Amino acid sequence: DVMASEGFAQVKESPVIMAELMAVMASGSMKRPASSDADSERDYKRMCVATLLQKLVEKKLGVDGSKEVLISRLEEAEAEDRAQADARAQAGAESDDEEDESESDA
Repeated sequence: DVMASEGFAQVKESPVIMAELMAVMASGSMKRPASSDADSERDYKRMCVATLLQKLVEKKLGVDGSKEVLISRLEEAEAEDRAQADARAQAGAESDDEEDESESDA
């Protein structure tokens, strides 16, 4: 019986989970509600192909290939974006260090 399980006790104790369950039951939809955290935006494996294609078009990337290829393309682009952001941050930090040194020499 589900209601006798340990997991059910945790559901009863969590108002957030209970609210989500009630909302899903009231809507008649048995689909799992989408998470609102930032990681869910990048959970490409859970996205449908149409959503993946939309993200690829937004990033001006190729849209040909299987779902796995599309996911790989998005993950590679994301990693490249992170690397570029890290490089810019590093360059900015080095520039700030140089300015600090020149000010202390004056």
